This record gives sequence, structure tokens and C-alpha cells, in this order.
Amino acid sequence: MTTERAPAPPPRRSAVRRALVGVWRVLRATLVLVVLLEVGTRVALTLFRGENAASSGGKGPLEDVAYNLHPFFQNARTPAADVVAGRDLNGWVVDPPEGLHDRARLRILFLGGSTTANAYPSHVRAQLEPVLGPVTVFNLAANWHCSLHSLQKFWTYAELVDPDLVVVLENVNDFLRGFVGTMHSVPEYRSDYSHYSAALGPWWTPASARFDGRPVFFARLRENFAGYAGPGEDSLGELGRVIVGESALLRLLRRSRIGKAARIARVPEALEPDAGLRALGDFERNMRALRLSCRAQGRPVLFLTMPFTTGARHLYLLPGVFLTNDRQRYLEPAAFEAALTRFNASVLALRDEPQAFVLDLAPQFTDPREFEDEVHLLPAALEREGGLVARAILERGLLRPR
Repeated sequence: MTTERAPAPPPRRSAVRRALVGVWRVLRATLVLVVLLEVGTRVALTLFRGENAASSGGKGPLEDVAYNLHPFFQNARTPAADVVAGRDLNGWVVDPPEGLHDRARLRILFLGGSTTANAYPSHVRAQLEPVLGPVTVFNLAANWHCSLHSLQKFWTYAELVDPDLVVVLENVNDFLRGFVGTMHSVPEYRSDYSHYSAALGPWWTPASARFDGRPVFFARLRENFAGYAGPGEDSLGELGRVIVGESALLRLLRRSRIGKAARIARVPEALEPDAGLRALGDFERNMRALRLSCRAQGRPVLFLTMPFTTGARHLYLLPGVFLTNDRQRYLEPAAFEAALTRFNASVLALRDEPQAFVLDLAPQFTDPREFEDEVHLLPAALEREGGLVARAILERGLLRPR
């Protein structure tokens, strides 16, 4: 009689092995879920952008570019009543436009950032014309531009514009380049400001200009500029930064209430008081070069100190908004005031040079109610600024009737 053996029971897994298998299953499920969420987020964002493009005339985001960038930092704007759309000065404001080629008119070239890319140069013209006759204003200022841009634009356009006077207002954008600004920078400071892209950057995206279809480059501000570690770095840490920076899901979460709550939970840290002076020496270098450039071409130049306040709405002084890479550290209002005062002092130091004149404009604006934020004046104050500059031009005889 043959007796059949019962099958041996399967070997029991150890508790450690069972735990490892459970962890692996959780990680695998989590990875699959994350991949599905990432793909779903990218599809949803693509559809959303497509709907927006269709509602704006069928043009995608790269074809809907309102300005273009040229090697000499030119921002070409959509043609308007006072914007020249021609080949030579495409995108810059000429007031009045018909004065572009009229050599019988006095010509003033204005250089600066957003504190000049406004109505104040036109107010200068309005104040001068009753005394001096027809004046043409060439406003080559643009948001985020700084002293280095002004130097480049002077040598690019001065011969074409042939100005009788150059007016320069620079300060705060050079000051900001002393920091590593969120969304605008690579981590390390560079004396030529190449670390700070602002409205520009080496990651330009090819596109077409909205108003005439010409090929242009559009500098898209990307949050992962802050994590950029330089070309050629292939470390594991850099790989992680790229993955995190390129994740649509993580970017969406960072912008959500969850991401905002996580940032608020961190305690902001004030920067040291002299942190805003890192770019001061380079600012002084650029301003001296601009003064020498005007002198070399025989063109008088009027430098202006920049009005500022810490009593208006805060734009630059909010923790981590513009000043640092980590979105947390910030500059105390007293340190901001001290830094801009130092930058203005370096402008005042140019007043004893031949053919270089300085108008100390900053002390003329002490009421915070005249400011939109720390440095931008409200419309009524811009008109007053134009009157002060025009009076300085007349009193010093910087322009004479033709």
C-alpha cells in the first residue's frame, strides 16, 4: 500500500522580507501615481494653453510676442502713436514720431530703466518747447535695464539719434543686480551682470514678433533659473535640480495654497545691512564709462539721482520677492534706504567732470504719497519730475534755441 505525501507548505517569509516587499509595493504604486499625475498635469496645462491661444486669435504663446530682443538689448514694443516701428529705431519711443528725422529740432536722448520708461521725458519736452522751440525726445529706456544697458545703447544709437543732450537716470536696477533675484538669475554674482537675466537671458526661446511676424527671441522667465548651476555640470545633485525644476506637477504645487503655506511656515531672515552694495563698484564703473563716452562724442550729459521711499507700497522689500534666490531672505527698509543713498552718492560724484552735469532729484520727492512703490512715481509726480528736469536744463544752459 502506497501512502501519498502531502505537499510541503511554502516556506514562510521572514518578517523583514515581508516588510521590504510591502515597502516596494507602496513605492511602486506611488511612482506610478506620480507619473500619471505628472502626465495628466502636462496634458491639462497644454490644453489650457491651447484654449487661451485659440481665444487670442489662434496664436500659440511663442507666436504672441509683444516685443523682441536684439544683441544690444533692444526691446521692440508693439507700434503705438509714439513708438517707432521702422528699421533703425524699431520699438523705441520717439516723441513726437514725426520728429525722428527732423534735424531742425533739438534732440534729447533719455536712458534708464522703468523709472524712465514712462511719461516724464515727454513732460520735459512739453516744458522746454515754449522756451526753446521744437524738441524731439528719444526715450530708449526699458523695464529692468541698468547702467550697462545704457552704455550699450549709447554706443549703438547715439550716432543715429545725434542728441544735443543725454539724460541718464540709473540706480535701483543695478542695486538689484547685487542680489540673485528669484526667477531671474543664476546663483553666482558676475561683475558684467550676466548672472541676472531679468527681462533678458541666455535661455531665449525663438518666436515671431506679434506685429510684423519677424523672427525674434523671447526671454521666458523660468523659475528654475535659480537652480541653474552652470553648463556642463552632470552631478547627481544637478540632475535632481533639473528633475524638480522641470516638473509641471511640482511647479503647480508650489504655486498652490499648499506651496504658499509651506513658504509662509518658514521664518524670513533679514540680510546684513551692506548686502545691497555688492554691485556698487560695477555701477560706478559703468557710469564713469558712460560719462567718458558722452565726452568722447562731445555730447553733454545730465545725470539724475533717483527718488525713492520706504513709506509707500512695498514691491522690492517683500521677503524674498526680488532680492534673493531662496525667496526668504530680505532687506530691511533702513538697509534699502542706505544702499540707494550710496548709489545716488556715486552719481553725485560725477558732477565735477567736464560736460557732465548732475541734478540731485532724490531730495525733491520726500512724500510717500507721490510714489506707486519704493521707486516708481505716480503720474502727477512724473509731471513734476519732468518740470524739474526741464528747469535744470534751462537754468544750466544745456540746450539753446536753434
